[in-house]
Amino acid sequence: MEHTILVVGTWVFWILGLFGGMPAMMSPMMLDNPDSANNKRLVMTMYAVMTFPIVCLISLPLAWYVYGNFSETYGCLLVFVPLVNIGMLLVFLLTNGNGKENG
Repeated sequence: MEHTILVVGTWVFWILGLFGGMPAMMSPMMLDNPDSANNKRLVMTMYAVMTFPIVCLISLPLAWYVYGNFSETYGCLLVFVPLVNIGMLLVFLLTNGNGKENG
């Protein structure tokens, strides 16, 4: 069961990491507006998008290494580390309201 979770999680986040490459390369353009550098939610959203492919690239091989050499449970948990970036992105996008800075 744990092996199946690891394989499915690896494929899902590998594909999402590949598709997240283009938005990651374009994410600095979020700060083109001079006032946008002061918007903390926008800056954190940019960081979440920018680091997502890197997190996928690091966490997936690390998960397989931990799974094979140390603990199967921790290896399966490491596959889901990119969910932190997805969660951050959702929180920052959903709390921004109508696109205006709320404080």
